[in-house]
Amino acid sequence: MRPWRATVAAVAAIGVAAFKVGLDFEAANKSIRVGTGATGEALEGLKQSAKNVFTGVPESIGQVSKTLADLNTATGLTGQPLEKMTTQMLDLQRLGTGFSGDVMTLTRVFGDWGDAIEDPNEALDFLFKTSQSTGVGIDELAGKVVQFGAPLRTVGF
Repeated sequence: MRPWRATVAAVAAIGVAAFKVGLDFEAANKSIRVGTGATGEALEGLKQSAKNVFTGVPESIGQVSKTLADLNTATGLTGQPLEKMTTQMLDLQRLGTGFSGDVMTLTRVFGDWGDAIEDPNEALDFLFKTSQSTGVGIDELAGKVVQFGAPLRTVGF
C-alpha cells in the first residue's frame, strides 16, 4: 500500500470515530433531556455536568447520562453535588459492592432517613462502609432499609 493511502485511511478512521463519539454525546444529551424534563439553562447545566463526570470515570457517556438524569430526578441535585454523587454511584457499581446501579432504591433510602441525612454523599459512604464491614451488598442493605424503614419509624426508631 502506498504511504498516502495509509494516511488517508488513518484520517478516515479518525473521522468515523469522531462521528461516533458525536452521536454518543447526542444520544446522552437526549437521555438527559427525556429523563429529567429539563430545558434551557437547566438542561445545559446537566449536559455540562455529564461531560464533567464522563472525563473522570471509565463508564460510557450513556451510562453517565442515565445515572446523572436518574439522580437529578430523584434528588433534585444539580452542579457539583450531582456530579459528586453520580461519580460515587458509578464507582460503587464498578467496585463490585453488590450495587446494581438502581438509583431509585438508594434515593428511597435517603427518603426513609429523611432529615437525618445532611449530605447524601456521606450517606453513600456510610452504606459502602456498612457493606464492607458486614459483607452484605449495597442493594440488599438498601432494600432492607426501604422494607423495614416505615415499620421501624412507627415504633419510634
